[in-house]
Amino acid sequence: MSTRKIAGVLLTIAVVIFALAMIYRWLERGGNFDLSEVSIRGIRSEDSSAVCEIIAPCFGKPVRTLNTDSLSTVFQALNWVKDVEISRVFPSGLEISIELQKIVFIYSNGVELYPLSSTGQCLPASFLTDTIPVVTATTLPDSVIVDRLVQWLADVNDNAPRDIRITERGISVFVSSGSSIILGWGSFTVKWHDFIHLASIVSIQNKWLEIDMRYPEQAVLRYPCNEQLTDGENS
Repeated sequence: MSTRKIAGVLLTIAVVIFALAMIYRWLERGGNFDLSEVSIRGIRSEDSSAVCEIIAPCFGKPVRTLNTDSLSTVFQALNWVKDVEISRVFPSGLEISIELQKIVFIYSNGVELYPLSSTGQCLPASFLTDTIPVVTATTLPDSVIVDRLVQWLADVNDNAPRDIRITERGISVFVSSGSSIILGWGSFTVKWHDFIHLASIVSIQNKWLEIDMRYPEQAVLRYPCNEQLTDGENS
């Protein structure tokens, strides 16, 4: 192909690109690419107002000019948002996918209830539910104990106990029989597993006051002073 033909082809391409750019700018000035539709996944109805407050100022602005990274930062500043993905949907939309923090346990000081996430963050009251373990203490434990509680409750998942209390002896679990299982200050998963195994071979219903699991590879069973052990329960 001759140099003149090549130049002609390139000029034609340049003219087409310029024309398309001008058409795009004309359409953009006419509002054809302004944000008018947002699709949001992953939130609850309780979260709608906070999400709308963030998104509302974006409507009417060209989708091309929206800074999705800045929007993501604003969303992640919400303590109940774990992660967010935002993508443009041309010509005039945004798609937002939000992953919420997961509540692991509820902290109770005896008066108020505070849902806590897997990162130890205090979540809004809308996250409260009666299916989550409640940890009762006069003050919120330090971050080390919170991390250990989170790991343990994540390990046992749906089998997590519901009534957990923090005393001077550490973590204690209160079960429906009225007994308390003392786990101390660490190794909660191992100790809870050992208790579950113990409960499968020894009757603990309405008998033992305390089952102390703080000691390695053993359990100390304490019964009320007015109760007597029956034959075969002294070992």
